[in-house]
Amino acid sequence: VLTGDRENKIRVSVMPKPEDRMRFPGSAPEIQSFCYAHTAHVSCVRKVVQKPKVMEEWTTKDTFISASADSYLRMWDAASGKETDPGAAIAFNNGTIVDVATRYEGSHVAVALEGRDTLGVVHLTQFRGVPKLFLVGWGPKWQHAPQSIKFDRQMLLFGVGLKTNDDGSTSAVLMREGQVLDGLEITLSADEAAGKSLTTCFTKKIMSEDQRNSRKKDRRDVKLKRKAEEQL
Repeated sequence: VLTGDRENKIRVSVMPKPEDRMRFPGSAPEIQSFCYAHTAHVSCVRKVVQKPKVMEEWTTKDTFISASADSYLRMWDAASGKETDPGAAIAFNNGTIVDVATRYEGSHVAVALEGRDTLGVVHLTQFRGVPKLFLVGWGPKWQHAPQSIKFDRQMLLFGVGLKTNDDGSTSAVLMREGQVLDGLEITLSADEAAGKSLTTCFTKKIMSEDQRNSRKKDRRDVKLKRKAEEQL
């Protein structure tokens, strides 16, 4: 289980085995690692899925990608909680990353940025046994800036964006490869239309440094990190 939060970190948890859940009712996921590098809230986390033949060549099997409001895209090893290559993190200086979509065959990633109607295209590659991210460029223009994106099994890219109607109302529209699918839209209420993406909502709730430190001082991962530093 991969989760990102407003405190700029990612938590990797392992679900109990089915037999353990039967023997120990109520058993919870076990935290395997924490991932630290982002400097703003984590907007999305995506598992890298590779074809078996390709995955056999990867030295890091359990890899995943994270994106953040700090505009960085990073790749991680789930077991260790370390970046596969910190130097290969990609900075999108054009705005906040709101969503990432991974293709089923695992070779490319699409990146959606807040308010931008073109998507970043990132190639997943490996150099000397180390998985890396490589920015290819930008895809074609979409009719509306997508807030959420996802590839289907045929590797077609779908996205949801917002459009302003002639009467001033706002609708959420479904797009395929950048084009709006006729009839597949939902008119939003005034509150929904007023703002917005999940990232925007998160940004409004960003805590001060003092509030964050006060909240996390007794958190388990902070204690573990402090203990590890003391041992070093």
